[in-house]
Amino acid sequence: MSTTLVNNVVENASQPAALVMPAAVEGNYVPLSSLRRGATVWGMVGVSEALRKLQDRIRSAATSELSVLIIGETGSGKELVANAIHQESKRSHQRFVAVNTGAIPRELVASELFGHVKGSFTGALKDRDGRFVEADGGTLFLDELGTMDARTQIGLLRALEQRVIQPVGSSREIPVNVRIVAATNCNLVNEVKAGSFREDLYYRLESFVIPVPPLRQRKEDIPALAAYFAEKVASEDGREMKGFTAQALHDLCSYDWPGNVRELRNAVSQAVILSATGLIDSSHLPDKISAARKMRESESIVIDAPQPAIAQPVQPRIDDKGRTQRLNGAQIQLSLEMGLDSMVVQIMQKTLEVCNGNVTRAAQILGISRKTIYNRLRSEGLGKDRMFAENEANEPMPPQQPRAIHGNSAPLFDPPPPVPAQPPVMPQSSVPAPQAPQPQAPPSPNQYSV
Repeated sequence: MSTTLVNNVVENASQPAALVMPAAVEGNYVPLSSLRRGATVWGMVGVSEALRKLQDRIRSAATSELSVLIIGETGSGKELVANAIHQESKRSHQRFVAVNTGAIPRELVASELFGHVKGSFTGALKDRDGRFVEADGGTLFLDELGTMDARTQIGLLRALEQRVIQPVGSSREIPVNVRIVAATNCNLVNEVKAGSFREDLYYRLESFVIPVPPLRQRKEDIPALAAYFAEKVASEDGREMKGFTAQALHDLCSYDWPGNVRELRNAVSQAVILSATGLIDSSHLPDKISAARKMRESESIVIDAPQPAIAQPVQPRIDDKGRTQRLNGAQIQLSLEMGLDSMVVQIMQKTLEVCNGNVTRAAQILGISRKTIYNRLRSEGLGKDRMFAENEANEPMPPQQPRAIHGNSAPLFDPPPPVPAQPPVMPQSSVPAPQAPQPQAPPSPNQYSV
């Protein structure tokens, strides 16, 4: 395997950050020692700019006693960030207590945090101190904050503002000295608007916010993380690991990792177990990773779109039967992941572009009504002033029939408006009736000449 191949093994990763692969190659694989880059700080592995900014923000938070709100996707390492804040703070010699409130039944969260007295509810057989008392003097980490019920939120707000708690079923107040570090993977602003999260508690926790970047935004850290997890699992199981093939690294770096670092750790752990030779290949990775690669290889399709042959505004060509003829083809790059609605909007926008924003001309080319184009683009937030020509509102449009996608499926676009019913025929009279005006003849093909 050439050095150039290894250096560019992740060149197709979707993120813009430059991914630099190690040049050291032994045989047909990259050894683990070549993948390790940078020092491990607070258990965080990598050298990306996003990770460096996160670590700087952690250091800033550690110098203060403010409550901290950590925001990040599932598996992105929010508890690791909370622990790092505690380690760097002046409370590091005291306890760090972590509570996943989402894993506790909602009716028991208050008891878990604040404690309870005997007989306060069914199953309360004796007095119990809560996690606030356990973490007194140290740091209390509350994960999945958005799952708390209203009563628990009130108790938490009181603990933050007055530094006292009240056990469930008791009127006694207990003073506590605890720093709160909370985390969530949901949008608390939306929860506040929906009325499921207290606004005053949100602003009390928002005093210092730390966003944790998802793994797909720091893909240059994936090779080092993969080597770190491979070495750790191999050491625990007494295995000897050599490294990764270039294809395996490419697949790891190209995958989007919706489960973030946790998902990567699980994938590498599986690969270590499956690799009998100590060399991890793409066949050892979960099937979803190779399936994503195959999808990327086949996802780009090309669709012809109308394109005028000259720069000036052009009318679509109409044959002698009133059918729209195809203009010179242009290419629209579409992705199979876009969905049908997005593809339709892309095709409409391209057709309007080549028709200089004239909706009537675009509708004739696509075989749909002008109303369909207006409605579809407006639903996407594209106004008439941006997409349409100003002088086309009153241009005639021959009626078109809707086209079906396949077989008996529903039409892809809206059908034309129904033809209005003709007035009833009146009985003949001896007095000649006034002659009705003759209908205008339909527009001749010459009106649409190029």
